[in-house]
Amino acid sequence: MKTFVDNAGRTWTVAMNVAVLKRVKSLTGVDLNTLLDGGELLNRLTTDAILLGEVLWAVVAPEAAAKIIGEDDFLGALAGDCLEHALEAFLTEVVGFTRNPRDRARLTRVLKKVDQYNAIARDVLERRVDLGDEKFREVFTDLVNEAYLIAKRKARVAMGLDEEEAPPSPPAESPGGSSTRPPESAESTPDPSPSPS
Repeated sequence: MKTFVDNAGRTWTVAMNVAVLKRVKSLTGVDLNTLLDGGELLNRLTTDAILLGEVLWAVVAPEAAAKIIGEDDFLGALAGDCLEHALEAFLTEVVGFTRNPRDRARLTRVLKKVDQYNAIARDVLERRVDLGDEKFREVFTDLVNEAYLIAKRKARVAMGLDEEEAPPSPPAESPGGSSTRPPESAESTPDPSPSPS
């Protein structure tokens, strides 16, 4: 069992078993069994703090009841580093709960890839922050779009639809400070379908 400490200094135990899976599904509608089916739930849990908080609440609800702590109090103490540590404890327990060794190994590889892609996205964002407000908005929008495509790719790899590949390198900056990638807009891309006459 893994633990994490919330921002109020309380230690919570994350345990994964059939009773917990049933409680999570009952309280949140989230079927943790689908983590093995593909990357969408994993992506949602790693990017949606509200969903993660609700799932964590369902996981620790009996412990919270024993400590006489309500859901709002629990969720109110989840932010920043504590939320990251809680996610790590949760995902580690999910991997450990997985009954098939091959599924455990695959899920472990997927989690490592997620970490790699998130680190790349953070590095790119850090390098681009100083480009100025307008340029930053443009670059940030590109980064969000890239992150979506990466998440989609991770899901396909997790489902076995695509093979794993090395994480993408961040786009190179040209001497003028802009990305060397060609702009991708609907206006510059002709529609190959014939227009109705």
